[in-house]
Amino acid sequence: MSKEAERVYLTNKMKTGEGNYAFPIAYPNLPFDIPTNAPYAEFHIISSPQGVVVGGEGRGRVRMRYAGLVQLTVWVPKEKGTKTGTVSSDTFKDLFQFKVGRDTAGQTYKFGSIQDYTPETKAGWECFVYRVPFKRDSIEQVQIGI
Repeated sequence: MSKEAERVYLTNKMKTGEGNYAFPIAYPNLPFDIPTNAPYAEFHIISSPQGVVVGGEGRGRVRMRYAGLVQLTVWVPKEKGTKTGTVSSDTFKDLFQFKVGRDTAGQTYKFGSIQDYTPETKAGWECFVYRVPFKRDSIEQVQIGI
């Protein structure tokens, strides 16, 4: 399992659609300045800490399955309208919903259906949250005992 390969793969996948958004996007562990009185978004990767064995892959190897979510949180200043936030849902959906892929470590990804909600907001901002669940399969070595 490679968490770094997961981070790079999912971040790069998100960045391929970056030009289709009407605002800048903050990514984990990268510097970002929040714009003044303008929309922006935050991209998040939420991964399960532990996988489940879903099958054998030959002597000393198993297929592990990990669950997670990719999330886009869009912040729009109050009184600036909601179109920017709602249109971004379609772009995010086109990038992830029902897609499959593979990262540089050979892990495979299957993405599910987009979920959205509008949580309570911080003062002066409207918030739109879009999530797509994914399953990541990884072939891993196991210790064979006698």
